Amino acid sequence: MLREQVNQLQFVVRVLTRTLDRWRAAIRSPDATLRKVRAVVAESERLPEDR
Repeated sequence: MLREQVNQLQFVVRVLTRTLDRWRAAIRSPDATLRKVRAVVAESERLPEDR
């Protein structure tokens, strides 16, 4: 049971790290605009967690 919880937490951390990396890349992009950053965030909200 504890191992399963640890595995679930590790998975969530990986998902959140990938999301943060995408957002950071969108923000740091040379052609970043608020509209583009918002689109990346909205896309992230639509993706399933188990991607």
